[in-house]
Amino acid sequence: MTIKILIMFLSIMQFNSCAQNLGNRDEAKKINNSAMELSFGTTDTSKILISIKMLDKAISIDSSYFLTYSNKISLLFRLNKNLEVIETVNRLSKFVGENSLILFIRGIAYKKEREDSLSDYNLKSALEMSAELKNDFDKMMYSQLLVYFEGKKMALNKCNQLLNDGIILKDEFIELQNLIQSVDDSDPLGINQ
Repeated sequence: MTIKILIMFLSIMQFNSCAQNLGNRDEAKKINNSAMELSFGTTDTSKILISIKMLDKAISIDSSYFLTYSNKISLLFRLNKNLEVIETVNRLSKFVGENSLILFIRGIAYKKEREDSLSDYNLKSALEMSAELKNDFDKMMYSQLLVYFEGKKMALNKCNQLLNDGIILKDEFIELQNLIQSVDDSDPLGINQ
């Protein structure tokens, strides 16, 4: 449950877009793909920075092509440019709204910047939104945040309570319980991975 997994889910958010600039999509895709080819597997900061500039160009061409945001956030996290992650997430939230993923990524970036009050605000909001357990990502994030805020034992108790209250079914309970068990107690948010 690392930041990489979150970025993968961010790329899935493309269906949330209302406005699509399909006429420019092909050009934005080409630039996005070139940027990712340049930065793939490299530790060369200059190549990563060039890739980020290319992704900015792709975003300016088609601001509704969310894969470019996802890739940019991933590269910014690699360079530990957390304030730029926050800027990028804020820009993306104008298109998709405040959702649990946006809040989670913003919370992680604030945490890495040691802005604990802003981090906790975003992460607690993400926890509340993900508590609906609408999809697999919400389940993963909910389990991670429960362990972060309450510890693994309390998170498992909460899982049992959800089952006993009829909020989740037995197979969802098992899935959630397994997710909670898989969270690293020493780094529940996956920040140090």
